[in-house]
Amino acid sequence: MDPTARVAFQTGHTLKENFRLAQLGNLLLMLEEHDCEFVDALGKDLHKVFITRIIVAAIIKHMYLFYGCDPQESHSFGRIVNMEVFNRTRDMLWRSGKVVVGGPVIETEKYIAPTILTEVTESDPILQQDIFGPVLPVLSVNDLDEAIAIINKQEKPLCVYAYSSNSEVITRLMTETSSGSFCSNVLQSLMVALPFGGVGASGLGSCHGHYSFDTFSHRKSCLLRSIRFECITYLHYPPYEDRNLSLMTWASTLSQRSQGWCQIL
Repeated sequence: MDPTARVAFQTGHTLKENFRLAQLGNLLLMLEEHDCEFVDALGKDLHKVFITRIIVAAIIKHMYLFYGCDPQESHSFGRIVNMEVFNRTRDMLWRSGKVVVGGPVIETEKYIAPTILTEVTESDPILQQDIFGPVLPVLSVNDLDEAIAIINKQEKPLCVYAYSSNSEVITRLMTETSSGSFCSNVLQSLMVALPFGGVGASGLGSCHGHYSFDTFSHRKSCLLRSIRFECITYLHYPPYEDRNLSLMTWASTLSQRSQGWCQIL
């Protein structure tokens, strides 16, 4: 560990950004060097809260790298699209979990700071609706089975994002959940050629490229027939008899082969 960062870490004087980044960077380096020991410990008794802290530490480090000490002053950090979404996101934020980083909101700017929530429960409002804002709820689970069960208990999401180096985890999340899209270790916005859309409660249809055209187009079925073939089609009128059904079935097989008595557009 860098001597300056070590002194800062031991004394708690980590107010400056470079101290914070050095502290978090060395923490992550230590975790990478001893990942096998941590995995073994986790398999026995280590509590899932510790995992949450590791994840939160990594996220905080990158928040500083992306937006600096004050995201409000960063040209790379946007604002909420409108007041309706701002108010809904703010209300969900205030009524859910525990804020471990972020939290400030400025209504006049439609600004919500990048925020991480822990101690979140499934019943919290933040997990009941789509979040169109910079709020990340962290819901701790015991294993992959519990994570899949939680996803499947809710309405089908617009997209499931899975981040893992374990191909089994990726495959199970992809095949055992239902969503509009599925992405592993990548954001779908980077692939503009893929269709993007929901399923069930998360929406219908897809956008991007010709998928947008297909979504907003209607396939109109048109079936044209001359009246001179009424001598055959009268069979589908009452009274319904087995003989008529047999003749209609036979006539249908002829039309499928020749399309001579009907024109399909």
